[in-house]
Amino acid sequence: GASFAILCALAVNLSLTPAILSTKWLGDFVLHPNRILSMICCNEPGNPGRTKFKVPNATSSGRKGVMKSYENSEGAVSYDLILTDETHEEPLLDADDRQSARSRNSVRSNRSHNSADSDEEYIDTQDLKSSLWYKIGRFLLNPCKGTIALIGIMGLIVPVAVYFPQTTNSISFDLLLPDNSPTQVTFQTLGEIFGFGMLSPYYLVFDGSKGATQSPMDTADAFQFMHDTVNQIAQLEATPLENFAGIAVLEGAMIPYVEYELALLCGPSEHCHREILRTQAYLAEHKFNSPGDRPLGTKIAASLDVDVFSPAGVEWLLEAREILGNLTSEKYEVVLVGGSCILYDVVQDVFAAFPLMISITMLVVFVLMGAF
Repeated sequence: GASFAILCALAVNLSLTPAILSTKWLGDFVLHPNRILSMICCNEPGNPGRTKFKVPNATSSGRKGVMKSYENSEGAVSYDLILTDETHEEPLLDADDRQSARSRNSVRSNRSHNSADSDEEYIDTQDLKSSLWYKIGRFLLNPCKGTIALIGIMGLIVPVAVYFPQTTNSISFDLLLPDNSPTQVTFQTLGEIFGFGMLSPYYLVFDGSKGATQSPMDTADAFQFMHDTVNQIAQLEATPLENFAGIAVLEGAMIPYVEYELALLCGPSEHCHREILRTQAYLAEHKFNSPGDRPLGTKIAASLDVDVFSPAGVEWLLEAREILGNLTSEKYEVVLVGGSCILYDVVQDVFAAFPLMISITMLVVFVLMGAF
């Protein structure tokens, strides 16, 4: 989840956001002079970005611009832009700036003399040249230096990238929390005392209301279906029969339907002298069965011998789901809930959406950059 969020943030910040801001209709609005984002970003003098001034109209910074025309050595008309403050009328460009602007304007005017595009020319201030990004750009655009930088970056990336196809995701708490954090210490302590599987048990939920006719779970057929389901799940390494508890199985033994009926007749009160029957009646009435005299649903708890969030616990989850998927019954349905079911499904759905998200982001970037 964290790596996915980082990749999404990088993709948006490095591609989609600049593409959107480059459009005239949104870029001019967001980066309008004197706006907060404009002051932070690049449209205000003094910031380490690019300050843009339109020529020869009023400048984008809102200050007055005085245009002086002259003829260069070749007879072409060029412009010298002098920016002044609205109140003090003081030049904002020094002699070196004006000489640099004069040189660039001379070249541009030779290329597009009497062209309407000349009104939209931009002049770079010294803030651009002092910018870190400007210096990095000049370094990378140099053929020799850029090639050396590319080789160096590839040398750092390739040794790690070759193992990328072998990486997998995990939902284990060990990767999310420091070893000495209170949550991690508490989790480890309780797991060592009660067993890690007991901290997040699974439940096999049986439903008899999905068939053509409603089938209560307190029948001999329902008990047979629950016995068959538990026997198949108990074949998995992390869940022996002793780890199941419900109206059809308890303390490592399958409960016959006849014994269940005796437990209901005996009841959960102290008048029932057989403790096992009293326990079964109490669990059926207050713990496992759905409300009603003839329950249409019941559940069987299943605790693993391993942490449900560990790779071994996730492997058990996938195997158990495969077993349940192969069960067939016209009267009953069974699903697996609890444990790491929701967390595992969420992580898988998020990572499954990553390629689509990247593709859509790249498409939007190309459309914005190409159309606007």
